Amino acid sequence: MLLLAANAGCSPESSDAGSAGLTGTHSFVCANATKVRVEFLGDDGLTVEAAILPDGESEHLTAPAAGVTYFGDTMNLSISNDWVVVIRPDAKTQICQRAASNQPRDGHPPP
Repeated sequence: MLLLAANAGCSPESSDAGSAGLTGTHSFVCANATKVRVEFLGDDGLTVEAAILPDGESEHLTAPAAGVTYFGDTMNLSISNDWVVVIRPDAKTQICQRAASNQPRDGHPPP
């Protein structure tokens, strides 16, 4: 039920992650100062690599269709423009905002 509530509040305005400006690698900062790195893979926007920083391992997540939650083994992500909701069974749900665009993006050029 929590997954549905989190997903309902974070539905992307666009059904295509690329058109929402979310291509390449992006950093997000959560309310508790946790940082999340999300790298969008492929042209369809249905696959990402995500990591909770600084010491989290990267996890491969996929979405069944554009505009819905990405699912992985240990976390799920719901992404909406400049926000991401991180849902993990071992931690509280985190709502995180995309870091300012003038910050480095892990060595990748801006999209």
